[in-house]
Amino acid sequence: MSKPIIAGNTPIKVEVKTGQDYYFCTCGRSKNQPYCDGSHAGTDFKPKGFSVDKDGDAFLCRCKHTANPPYCDGSHKQFSDEQVGTEGPGVTAKANDAPVASQTKEEPTVEFIHQLAREGLSKLGHHGPMTSMGVPRHLLPHWMIFKSW
Repeated sequence: MSKPIIAGNTPIKVEVKTGQDYYFCTCGRSKNQPYCDGSHAGTDFKPKGFSVDKDGDAFLCRCKHTANPPYCDGSHKQFSDEQVGTEGPGVTAKANDAPVASQTKEEPTVEFIHQLAREGLSKLGHHGPMTSMGVPRHLLPHWMIFKSW
């Protein structure tokens, strides 16, 4: 599956709070819409992490075809009730939009680099992304050194 499933043809109003991380479903399979529940496993989709600067309501996309994820941009207007639950045509880039960076085997961090350029460390935290119980990746043991035994 390379195109998202249309989870709904209306946006969903959710309450969001500052200091909390949210993970937006991009595949349309989640039973916990608009948030990810891991149903994308086995696909090329990844959840879109986001946080907000102030508490309040947000209208998040359920058609999964917005050009501004996770927020609704009105793209759902092209889908009928009969199309809900089916695979959509995929997100189409506008002619004047810059290309979207996506990771490859050769450049697995290119998405991260573009995110840093857009948002800076303000969204990621002073140490960048944390992994494995809050320890930055570069401080974790490198298991390759133990293979020489």
